[in-house]
Amino acid sequence: MLAVLAAAQPAAASDAAPHELIVRFEPGAGTADRLDARRDAGVAFGQALPVSGLQVVEVPDGASAATAESRLDRDRRVAYAEPNLERRATRVPNDTSFSLEWGLQSIDAPEAWDVTTGGPAATVAVIDTGIDSAHPDLAPNLWTNPGESGPTASNGIDDDGDGLVDDAHGWDWVAGDATPADQNGHGTHVAGTIDARGDDGTGVAGVSWNAGLMPLRVLDASGSGNLANVISAYGYAAGHGAAVVNASYGGTEFSRAEYDTIRSAPGTLIVAAAGNTGADEAAAPEYPCAYDLPNVICVAATDERDALASFSNFGAAAVDLGAPGVQILSDRAGGGSVYMSGTSMASPHVAGTAALLFAHRPNASVADVKQAILNGADPVPALAGRTVSGARLDARGALDRLDGLPPRGPASGPSRPAASPRSTSRRVTLGVLRHKSLRWVARHGLRVKVGCPMSCRLAIRAVVSGRTAQALRGRRSTVTVDRRHVRLARSGKKTLRLRLARRAVRALRRTGHVRLAVIAAGTVGHSHAGGTRSVRLTTHP
Repeated sequence: MLAVLAAAQPAAASDAAPHELIVRFEPGAGTADRLDARRDAGVAFGQALPVSGLQVVEVPDGASAATAESRLDRDRRVAYAEPNLERRATRVPNDTSFSLEWGLQSIDAPEAWDVTTGGPAATVAVIDTGIDSAHPDLAPNLWTNPGESGPTASNGIDDDGDGLVDDAHGWDWVAGDATPADQNGHGTHVAGTIDARGDDGTGVAGVSWNAGLMPLRVLDASGSGNLANVISAYGYAAGHGAAVVNASYGGTEFSRAEYDTIRSAPGTLIVAAAGNTGADEAAAPEYPCAYDLPNVICVAATDERDALASFSNFGAAAVDLGAPGVQILSDRAGGGSVYMSGTSMASPHVAGTAALLFAHRPNASVADVKQAILNGADPVPALAGRTVSGARLDARGALDRLDGLPPRGPASGPSRPAASPRSTSRRVTLGVLRHKSLRWVARHGLRVKVGCPMSCRLAIRAVVSGRTAQALRGRRSTVTVDRRHVRLARSGKKTLRLRLARRAVRALRRTGHVRLAVIAAGTVGHSHAGGTRSVRLTTHP
């Protein structure tokens, strides 16, 4: 399926910090060029972000963020500018109706613990609402920054030169201090599923029993936060050696800055929640889940019967696998435990499994671990055609696949085909006409070139979403504006023209400029495949 997603700008105040933009400058833009570009746009430097040329700029009170963004986008010294978007935790309401920690049984965690229970060398960064570091299940596993430990842990000096003072156990970008305490409860619950200390006679057990937990607080007491802080946390995690990042949050707006930041950290595995709107990611993508990057795993939620949870997002090209996410018992901020449901509860099962794999094979690459998790998962009918693998997480199966062992089961039974990770999507090539005006596209259509290395079948759908869809229908949704199908009997390329509906064009003209994400998904041969490209259309002639 190929979806065209338009996010009208500027974002509403509820979706972005109203006086901040994220800007990436062209590689050749020096200090003076950046200063001049900010001056020309009427903005001021806010903070540097952990990708070359990426920074937050501040729009003065009374000035228009949309105007500043438009000026920056037209500046030859600027690669792109976008709002400092909001990211939200992806937990949903629940009650206590299922038995204690059924999810660990579902993913064969006890069988995995026969091989390994994890180790402190595999650090997992929990980018979330913080962690209750005093919780007895979590305190023994709290990560310690070697550059800020011992007598230097509270000396008021940035001993390790990372720009943060006394960050001995992570950082809090919401409060701006070294105490990422959890005022919501979401992050503590997530951390417990990943890494609650096991076999200690108290509380619950996590998938991994003793990985290093790196708490990075970017979401406030309400479970919301801005993208600049999330990006800073990605950079911190990668820079301080985290093997895994759990991202139990999301937003509906594509961000080139977030995409670039994750892509710049290929040695860190990002495990992302699929989202809780019950939607197909092809029509209503949730980010960072929907980024087609080799170091991202996107996780749907399943229930006790291995059915897709009613609230869980899904996607044959964007969501990699399922994991338990309904009525999950884990740690509660302030002590004890609590049940929660959501894809936020599913992704920690995968993050904990990844920690087991990295502990078991310290030299394993991100690609090795991702492949093992997907290939070791258990196929279940409810996920067939709704996830890349068509399967639910199996921790022991992932360990076996990392060790090169065949799938467990009767010797006479049929062997399970290897799951196709999303990295195979690179076999589909996409070309999109760039830097054209909306007027031109309205008249001639959006020209898309699709290429396949062998026979392929792709379903095509053009969708406008976000603020544009809201303008069309008076609510945040998605609107289909065109449908196409592509079939190539052999290797080759085909050119298509996607045409936007007139109502969509009228709505888009009011946005100043239009961002499109072009996503292709379908089958190449017998494997799932796809690809992603971005394009920006101006409303100027």
